[in-house]
Amino acid sequence: MNILVVDDEKSIRSMISLTLEDEGYQVTQAMTAEEAVLHCLKETYDLVITDIRMRGMNGIELLEKICSISPDTRVVVITSHSSDNFVQRALDLGAFDFIEKPFRDLYEISYLAKRVADDIQKDKAANDEPPKDDDKKPETIVKAPAQTSTAPTPKPEPAKADLKVVPFKPVKPIAKKPEEPRGNKNYDHSKFKNQLLGLHEKEYFIRKLKDETARAHKNNFHLTFIFLRIINFSYLSTEHAEYLDKVKAKITETLGEYVHQNKPVTEYQHDVYALLLPETSEISALIAAERLKLKFSRVARELRKEYKNDVLPDIVSSVTALDKNITPEEFFKKAQADLKNAK
Repeated sequence: MNILVVDDEKSIRSMISLTLEDEGYQVTQAMTAEEAVLHCLKETYDLVITDIRMRGMNGIELLEKICSISPDTRVVVITSHSSDNFVQRALDLGAFDFIEKPFRDLYEISYLAKRVADDIQKDKAANDEPPKDDDKKPETIVKAPAQTSTAPTPKPEPAKADLKVVPFKPVKPIAKKPEEPRGNKNYDHSKFKNQLLGLHEKEYFIRKLKDETARAHKNNFHLTFIFLRIINFSYLSTEHAEYLDKVKAKITETLGEYVHQNKPVTEYQHDVYALLLPETSEISALIAAERLKLKFSRVARELRKEYKNDVLPDIVSSVTALDKNITPEEFFKKAQADLKNAK
């Protein structure tokens, strides 16, 4: 299924897109409604998910454009308030459904996409259904004309062209260029903890925390801190060490995506991971933390079948937003306190 996600807030747009890509859908992103219209003129989408309130053209105007360009495309609108008059207007214009943000969990998005896929499949099945006997038109029997004895004149065969035999020359294989790391090309790989984990050194993380705190204060940017902790780490490391190692490997692999995006992330302790999200609001960070927890839980469930383990890692998260005029040390202590209180 081909999906277009439209939202002027990058973090929300990326989070929805990543969730849908994890489910196997093909996803395109657009920052504005105007950009989305251009995409719809070039390509047909099965589903468009769009925020209602955006700068420039809003979601209602985009819905109207899509209805005229591609009437079969399902449109879902995102709103902060379900009582918004825009929502009722969108439904009246033919929107498939709406979804409220902040999302309760990311399964809402996955479930919504599945409903749309089922609806498309239902329509396709209805269109492919053969007509009933009552609807069939009476067949008209047409008699074939009598055959004459005159045989068709055979056509002359075209003259064969002279073919030249070209000697085979072996082609030298083209040497592949080494793949460049994703993200910033000038990225300093000495910041990696090691090539297996691909996470940052703790010392580098603390240094970046200070730098990003100063930058956020200076430019009035958002800055959020995510802690992820495996609560039953001690039990798992004692009773199911091999299983826990596999789960941790998958966790670090997932967190490595943030390293490629130039976001500081480290294994702060054996059972604790820390992630710093510059220019990211608290709501967006909460969505990111929830998405990570869901992904880790899914991986743990899959690995449990392989190791025949009855106990799953109990993962909790905490999200801390930077307050004005607090130092990096105070910010870090506040994040630690939030982790202690996390459930």
